[in-house]
Amino acid sequence: DIEGAEIRRVLMLPTGTAVTLQRFDLSKLDRFRLSYFGRRRRDRGKGIVELRLRADGNSLVADQTLEGFDDLVTLTHEAAERREIVLDEATNANLSALGFQ
Repeated sequence: DIEGAEIRRVLMLPTGTAVTLQRFDLSKLDRFRLSYFGRRRRDRGKGIVELRLRADGNSLVADQTLEGFDDLVTLTHEAAERREIVLDEATNANLSALGFQ
């Protein structure tokens, strides 16, 4: 159940103290978008996957370099399904390509 579930954006201070910068309530999720941005040919690197979320007027953007990104996508995708959010074609294709559907 996503009721009461939230994502927290936390700053870890050198002292080990965690300071919450943002709370993101998944029960109010109203936008879920997963995008892939390819790199230029000369860079010869892989592209980057970016997750964009919105809930209760707050936005959150994360990319695949974030530790736990796959878990974040799984959790928020499940929330999007429960909230019956209609996903665009690109998001569905990217979810499939990454093995989430």
